[in-house]
Amino acid sequence: MRQSLNKLLDRLPVDQREVMRLLFWSNATHQTVTADMGIPLDRVRQLREKAMRELRRSKNKRELEEWADLRTNFYYRVGVESFHSHGYSAVEILTEKRMKLLGARDE
Repeated sequence: MRQSLNKLLDRLPVDQREVMRLLFWSNATHQTVTADMGIPLDRVRQLREKAMRELRRSKNKRELEEWADLRTNFYYRVGVESFHSHGYSAVEILTEKRMKLLGARDE
């Protein structure tokens, strides 16, 4: 999987590739990427969006279909198991946590 993603990322322009790797593989925040690359926050978002559009194109999508199917099955299984053991799904748990975080931030 990682090799397929590396191959696709290598097709992107250098700035887009670097932003994607920092954001998604290093789990860096947009502010960290801004500081590391020395570019404005809006430019980081713009580069991310351009890279995502390119990765969504049909020729790239086909190369990742098998990987996407594996991920979808994994999340489905996790959601169903969570529902059976707790009475609610993983999506509901994440939504509740996000709402709590947003509520705490607003206060």
